[in-house]
Amino acid sequence: MANCIAWCWGEDKTRLKGAHRIGSVSAQTKAATWRTFVLGEVRADGRVHVQVIRDGVTVHTYELEKEEDKQ
Repeated sequence: MANCIAWCWGEDKTRLKGAHRIGSVSAQTKAATWRTFVLGEVRADGRVHVQVIRDGVTVHTYELEKEEDKQ
């Protein structure tokens, strides 16, 4: 069973286009301009990694540890 889902949208002047993909291990995404890239990943256990790259240099990284088990 899939534990993760990635959604994406692309917008231009006249429409909004969307898609999604599901995965049992992780869901990843990439959004970019010519010089700036944002990479994101969420894993089935809740771990998160986000990275922002501009002109080939990582300018920000964000991480979360796995989710705690609900009791």
